[in-house]
Amino acid sequence: MSKSKKRSPRIFRFAMRLLVFSFFLFLVSTISLNSQEININAKSKKIQEEMTTLKSDIDGLKIQKQELSSFSRVKEIAEKKGYTYQQSSVSANVVGVEQNK
Repeated sequence: MSKSKKRSPRIFRFAMRLLVFSFFLFLVSTISLNSQEININAKSKKIQEEMTTLKSDIDGLKIQKQELSSFSRVKEIAEKKGYTYQQSSVSANVVGVEQNK
């Protein structure tokens, strides 16, 4: 009385192979996509750090520009060149412009 082994149908074997292959493909694609996501996040962080650095450099240059173009700085340079500044009490009027009422 030996048990006879039943062979599984062909379609069942094909379905099992397809299932194993699909699982393997899913695993490989998930690992690949996670790897790409990590690389993209690293590049994004590096670019954000560069942007922050550039923004702080721009702010520093704006401050330097304001310091160099300040009235006291211009007056100091003008005095070194021999010019003098006299504040006048002259006011400007616009001539020839009609006002709409």
